[in-house]
Amino acid sequence: MTADLETPDPYSPPVATPVPVEDDFRIRERFLRKEALLRAVGISYLITGSVSAFRVLNIAREAAGRDPGLWQVVILLSVFTGVYLFCGYGLLFLRSAARLLALLLSGVFILLDFFFTLQFLPLLQSPAALKSILLTGVDMVVPAIGLWLLISRAGRFLFSAEYRAIVEATPQLSVWRTPAMIAGLLIVLATQAAAWI
Repeated sequence: MTADLETPDPYSPPVATPVPVEDDFRIRERFLRKEALLRAVGISYLITGSVSAFRVLNIAREAAGRDPGLWQVVILLSVFTGVYLFCGYGLLFLRSAARLLALLLSGVFILLDFFFTLQFLPLLQSPAALKSILLTGVDMVVPAIGLWLLISRAGRFLFSAEYRAIVEATPQLSVWRTPAMIAGLLIVLATQAAAWI
């Protein structure tokens, strides 16, 4: 008799995938905006790393025939490119291994931009200096958002195993269609466009 209870009934309806707990939905909805902005920062880092990779290839092509001293620049830019691509991928897919490196990269980038801005403050009468200061300020927007998100308590939670399980349990909630993601992507595109001006 017990053997009949343990054997699955071949005529029973298929078992559906478990419905996520309501708490998972509420938690994911509460952190969805910050997740979207963090992923947008990751996209920005991927774009910066990709542009840097093309620059490295161009410099390497020039260094191959002319100046052997350019190989040092190629190596330095290759490391820079690798760090940006690693951080961008890690932030885009919420990998905890990239969090600390992205935190360090954002902080260093903001400090370098700040000191660059201080360098041009005495030259404010020049339109070129004013343009450089404005572009530096625009360049600091994405790393500042990234630094704010990575330092915050919510940012630490976004990289936790618990949140990763919540994301897997709630595939119905898409981060790509949120207003925060659209705003984050517009900010990324604006800063990237300003860098090319």
